[in-house]
Amino acid sequence: MAQTRVFHACQGVLIIKKNDNNNGSDISSASFLGGVQSVGVDASFPSEIRRDYGRFQQKFRSASIKQKELSITIDRIIGPGGTFYTTASYGSDYNTNHILYEDNIGVQGELNNNNKSLRKYDIVIVYGPDDQDFLHTPADLSNVVYRDCLITNISYNISVNGYCRESITLVSRNADYDVSGEYSLPSSETGEILLRQDINFSETVLPSDVEDMFKDGDGDIRALQSISIEATIDYIELDDVGSLRGADVDGEQNLWKFVSTPISVTCSFTGISRNLYPQTIEIESGAGSYNTSLIVAGSSPNYTIWDLGKKNYLENFSVSGGDADGGNVELTLSYRNDYSDLVIAGGNTVHHITQTGTL
Repeated sequence: MAQTRVFHACQGVLIIKKNDNNNGSDISSASFLGGVQSVGVDASFPSEIRRDYGRFQQKFRSASIKQKELSITIDRIIGPGGTFYTTASYGSDYNTNHILYEDNIGVQGELNNNNKSLRKYDIVIVYGPDDQDFLHTPADLSNVVYRDCLITNISYNISVNGYCRESITLVSRNADYDVSGEYSLPSSETGEILLRQDINFSETVLPSDVEDMFKDGDGDIRALQSISIEATIDYIELDDVGSLRGADVDGEQNLWKFVSTPISVTCSFTGISRNLYPQTIEIESGAGSYNTSLIVAGSSPNYTIWDLGKKNYLENFSVSGGDADGGNVELTLSYRNDYSDLVIAGGNTVHHITQTGTL
């Protein structure tokens, strides 16, 4: 509903997903991203002073497009449209499910032998005045297209006191304004939003410590209050002396970028403590301390799946609460894996993926 405020606000977000180096000219192929709650954009333009010795006021400086960075953060609730990032071909094969597989995030900006490169997104943010009620009538709407964005962080929070939330951070160097193209929109959004109560514990596999600490006497895990999953992806870039990639050739701003491995994948579980910790748990070290983390929400045919593999180890734990005001004692167990294992998928089948060898 129009509020007649004085500023132009984000009216919608659309995305174009690709694993090649083609730079689309319009936004007709963009798909609507549902559940968006907020969008933030940060831009940094670092520069270097060129010393003018003998003067205390420095006049000259230089900057490079390689130093410019546009950062887009999207916060959304997960509904019928599923998660922002999904594994391309979810199945039982470990290699094709891996996040570094060529059809998923990939590893390099240059095209490989199969003409695949890093997973990139064109992020289309549509702006307009508050008196513009519908995206279907774009006469007074404008857009900004952030080209060839790379995911740097993706996180999920599944809590008892709210919706299942997803936060995505992407970076780019290029932005185009008022790009032409007739984008398609859903006539309406229907379906249920994911909640903590939608966790399917009959399909979910939790680390053994989590079950021991939060399981009730009747076998349920009601004491588990929240689950947080996060992946941080860093990139390294080779110097390309004499060429400003992305400035002189469209679609090449990520040409000499590579994923820095391993990808940081963490998962933490917070709940009301029902036992002493760590007195009741034997904390081990080495290969024997690995745990499986497989979080499944919903039911067939609309599962939402986060599979963190079988190589998660306990990184830290913290205890809080239980003060004189009568608060509950809460325990947080945080796990990490150094195998870059993270599969995010949906569908009608939950696969129990087994690693074969070390990549």
